Amino acid sequence: MSTIKPVHTSCKKCVFAHYENNTQISCHMEYLDKYRNNKEEILEVYDEDKEFFVLNNKKCIGYRENKWFEKLGLVDISIEEKIKTIKETNHIDFALMVDLKNFETSDMENLSVQLAAMTIKPSKIIFIRYQNDRKKHHEYDSIKKIIDNAKVTYIWRIQTMVGDDSHYEILNNAVNLNKKNRFFAAIKEPSNDLSQIIEKANTIVYDELTTFNVISNESKTVIIFSGGLYRYHSVVNKKNLLVDNNNYKYI
Repeated sequence: MSTIKPVHTSCKKCVFAHYENNTQISCHMEYLDKYRNNKEEILEVYDEDKEFFVLNNKKCIGYRENKWFEKLGLVDISIEEKIKTIKETNHIDFALMVDLKNFETSDMENLSVQLAAMTIKPSKIIFIRYQNDRKKHHEYDSIKKIIDNAKVTYIWRIQTMVGDDSHYEILNNAVNLNKKNRFFAAIKEPSNDLSQIIEKANTIVYDELTTFNVISNESKTVIIFSGGLYRYHSVVNKKNLLVDNNNYKYI
């Protein structure tokens, strides 16, 4: 007989729990079926009020109670509209680091176009420039122009490196200083793959309901990974998550 783990999700009060009388028969988001397909443990439980499902040893990314919709003034919308609202608001939270070392003026302009077109935007951007390699198009006014043209409204900042730290040393420092973001994306060199990689990561997490270690283009110039997993490997396993090629999923 299975035991409910400390980490779990009870469907009982979720607005997406589909009931017949007092018995839950499915999930309006169809997440239970996806979790089953992913070999997650789904328990059938009951109490004095209802029979319902419990996703064991995992938090469901779709779980919402009516009070969540009340805060948005949406408590009276249909279940179809609630599903649409969740799908529009559920997306990966990530910080983006852009290493400007190999960015020329045209690359900066292309980056601005990419940022403007992204459907899933970062919560912050960190631009890395180098004191010993000063370039006019890396100055504040030039970067600010790129930001303004992309109509960026989220947090951004510039970090100037005084030493010759490698890209991965800088990335390691940024991951450990930005722990509020679940995921971390990094651009090492100019590329057109940013949006495609972010969309793929979002699909894995919020559509397929699975996980990944690192998603990258073949050149590894653009990557996204879990900051928490990176820190876990560093502290517990004494390894760098980004070094082992087996951790990569390429697009």
